[in-house]
This record gives sequence, C-alpha cells and structure tokens, in this order.
Amino acid sequence: MQWNASKHAGFTSGTRGCDNYPEVNVEAAQRDPDSIYHFWQNVLNLRKEHSDVFIEGGYEMYDLEIPIPSHLPDSQWRAARLGRFELLI
Repeated sequence: MQWNASKHAGFTSGTRGCDNYPEVNVEAAQRDPDSIYHFWQNVLNLRKEHSDVFIEGGYEMYDLEIPIPSHLPDSQWRAARLGRFELLI
C-alpha cells in the first residue's frame, strides 16, 4: 500500500513504485469508510472488544443439524449467548 499521492507514492525519490499511487494509498483509504483500511480497523476493534471470545476463548466444531433461517444472507453472522458460550451462525 502506497503512503500518499505524492511522487513515487511517498516512498522514495529514486525508482518509482506502482503507477496507481494517486488513487490507491493509505491517505485515500483513511478517508474512505468502506476501504480495506477501515475493514481491518473494525476487525481488530471487534477482536479487542471481545477478547474473552476471540483471544482467550476456545474453538470447537460440532456437527449439529440446526436449521439456519433462510432469510439470513450467507455473509451475515448472528451471535447468541448461551450461558458462557457463543454460538456464531
């Protein structure tokens, strides 16, 4: 990822880097709420906020036949608290 839109993407005054640096760089990503920068910032904040689950928690796979409601898109997760367990669908 380039640093900014300046010459050579803010890296060097020598050999040039990528040619798309005016559009694709960290400064532009920080301004765009839908960028990969903000995606990963949100993922890391979620991990920090729920460290009991994502850092200290265990992981087990179960072959349960629980019907998933058909109105939920595949990309959407639902969480339910079951005592001290998290169920992610």
